[in-house]
Amino acid sequence: MISFEDFARGIFPLASAQATLDDKLHFLFQCLDLDGSHAISREDVLVHLHAYAAQSLCAADCSFSHEP
Repeated sequence: MISFEDFARGIFPLASAQATLDDKLHFLFQCLDLDGSHAISREDVLVHLHAYAAQSLCAADCSFSHEP
């Protein structure tokens, strides 16, 4: 569990108008570098792609379309 202060500090690069492009890119890089290796590996990318695909499939399957 994280505190609100830690959450706010962590989300600052995305939410703040004061955040520089470098801040935002650094934050994004940290999100993609899942194993903390300071590099984005093939495995890191695959984890994100699988998660995105699963989310997309769930969104498509969970839609409430009335079309047959």
